[in-house]
Amino acid sequence: METKFQTSYQNVAFTVGTGRCGTQFLSRILSLEPKVASVHERNPFNETFHRYCKWYGIPIDHEGFLQTKEQEIQADFERYAFSVESSAHLSLSIKELYERFNAKFVLLVRRPDQVVNSYRYKGWYSQPVVRSDIHLPPSYQSSHESHHFLGRIFPSGEVFERWRKMTQVGKLAWYWNELNRQVLQQFSAIPQSHWRIQKLEDLSYTQYLEIAQFIGFPSHVSEGEYQQLATRRPNATSHTSYQEKIAQASGTGPRAAFTVDMWNPTEIAEFESAVAAVAAKLGYQYEVDTLLKGSQDSLSEVSNKAQPSDKVTVDVSRAKSAPDPDLESLIYVSNGNLPSKMAHNIQVAKMSQALSKCVNSFELVTAGDIASFLRGMDEAFREWYGIHSPYRLVRLPLYRKFDYPFPIDHVNPFFCRVASLYTYWRSPELVYTRSPKVVDFMLALQVPVLWEEHELLTPPFPKHLTDRLTHKDLVGFVTLSKDIAQGYIEAGLSPEKVMIAHSGVDLESFRPNQEKSVARQKLGLPQDEKIVLYAGHLYEYKGIPTLIETAQLLPQHRFVLVGGWEADVERTRTFCQAKAVDNVSLMGHVEHSQLATYLYAADVLVIPNSRSWRLATTTSPLKLFEYMAIRRPIVASALPNIVTVLRDHDNALLAEPDNPHSFKEAIAKLLADPALSEQIVIRAAQDVQRYTWEKRSRRILRFANSQLQQMERAHHSLIYRTLVILKILIFH
Repeated sequence: METKFQTSYQNVAFTVGTGRCGTQFLSRILSLEPKVASVHERNPFNETFHRYCKWYGIPIDHEGFLQTKEQEIQADFERYAFSVESSAHLSLSIKELYERFNAKFVLLVRRPDQVVNSYRYKGWYSQPVVRSDIHLPPSYQSSHESHHFLGRIFPSGEVFERWRKMTQVGKLAWYWNELNRQVLQQFSAIPQSHWRIQKLEDLSYTQYLEIAQFIGFPSHVSEGEYQQLATRRPNATSHTSYQEKIAQASGTGPRAAFTVDMWNPTEIAEFESAVAAVAAKLGYQYEVDTLLKGSQDSLSEVSNKAQPSDKVTVDVSRAKSAPDPDLESLIYVSNGNLPSKMAHNIQVAKMSQALSKCVNSFELVTAGDIASFLRGMDEAFREWYGIHSPYRLVRLPLYRKFDYPFPIDHVNPFFCRVASLYTYWRSPELVYTRSPKVVDFMLALQVPVLWEEHELLTPPFPKHLTDRLTHKDLVGFVTLSKDIAQGYIEAGLSPEKVMIAHSGVDLESFRPNQEKSVARQKLGLPQDEKIVLYAGHLYEYKGIPTLIETAQLLPQHRFVLVGGWEADVERTRTFCQAKAVDNVSLMGHVEHSQLATYLYAADVLVIPNSRSWRLATTTSPLKLFEYMAIRRPIVASALPNIVTVLRDHDNALLAEPDNPHSFKEAIAKLLADPALSEQIVIRAAQDVQRYTWEKRSRRILRFANSQLQQMERAHHSLIYRTLVILKILIFH
């Protein structure tokens, strides 16, 4: 329905975006059109104040903002037929401008990595935010330009607490994603005939003519005039930052620009997580591995073209991506209890499969008996973990005979020592382990070791831990979240040695896709019921009481719980009986290779983790990524580390932890809205591509290799290593 203002206004347009990326250029081109009044950032104070109020949800009367705009537009029409203003400050004012002026909008977007590096170069978010109440709009903040403090955008509430701890790259990536997301959301509320999205990388003369036609006028700008301005704009190609680096190398550039290859692993992880949702919608590549390859190729091309004519000599190797992750040799030392029903051993087995593809020589070391030592990786092990790409499995024969799987919490007091001596004798380039004891043995033997740890650390910090964290041969520390890493940093670990990486998923284990009805037939599950499924242990901190109470609120649906020790299954069954809940099916433990069929049988998958768990803020559950791969909608607890992967109403529905009514509403909403469910599963299936074990492994090994190149390594002969081992065995 048109307003009285819309009927009186035509030929009004605005170009918006995340910054001045292209808005100045497009404004200059438009100013050459004889019928167009083209202005760039006409009234920054008016526009940024309006954006500030819109962003923080401050109720205001829009009339002052709109009347000012109206006076400006009317002045344009006194001399011109069209009024076009280009300003990123108007990105949140689309609704009001459309309703008042029947305006059209062009959203100019640019590759997220280039926007992040550009704003990092300019110092955006380099200073701490001054804020005492994270739930209130912030007051004055220092800024590069005087009007910017009115439009400075930060998150609020708990999101701000997580954002505050992010790197500058992570904060800028959040900004790119969030502002573009809100522009797209505003576009969805107005007719599609009134908005257009233009990638700056694709902006050409032909594209410009299409923009002119979209606004409503025939262009009078020649291609020569367009190209003359186009060659002078700062971001003239999609590889600007690399051209800046070349300019600096030749002595023509003022200073080094920031580039993706300069990012550390934490920055990479934050960037990929932050921009994923909108980058996918806009068709932008955001996985850093791919960006690095593309940038390296393009830099080589620019360098080769520059040398003959410009006599510029460029050291391309300086701008190459981080070192190739491929190492000569790597040994992963487990806790000596594979296979077992412990969830962390799934990660060890799957990571080993991925790591084995990245190195020339790989071994996973665990305990075993003489027969299994001779067999190595057998069919039973492959089936237990769903290993489709076998690797070398070394089972040190510490038992005469052993029946697998290992019991719960099985520990062999000799394994870590024997495994460490074996590893030292083998002399790999790098040792990877989740065992602190193995770390200590490796450091004592002066062997470079990469330690992965998922446990929180709190003071006091014992001296032996500080010694471990500061040892010169500790290559790095891999963990799931910044909260975990912070404790170890406080205990003495260098932040430069920290690598944060979420858990992952083996997509091959969930292929081929299974039809829901076929999966249910295999499992003997009812075809005529809606199934809400949980997979994992049945501990209370996993939110099982909340899930049972949710089932009580949805008696018409079947809740299937897959997993759990026998004692936990019985305890849960007793809890259900006490609550008189009869729509819960307890399946008990299943081998990981059988899990996919259960997940494909579901209508909704749930992660009800409790906020009362001590690891609630740091958990990165394996099931999260497995759920995403299955193409079933997910309902999950809105816990800090989970929401770095899942986004409400985008790739999942988030529920309040420990609140069965919140879970009930989310589950019911998905079951009642097939379109929303389909939207969520499509986005989750796209996002999970970033979280494969292979990509996690390559990021970790790239990080480890960069650390190794800065370390001095003592290389000992086989005879020397053998003598050291004999000395230890005899005298210790």
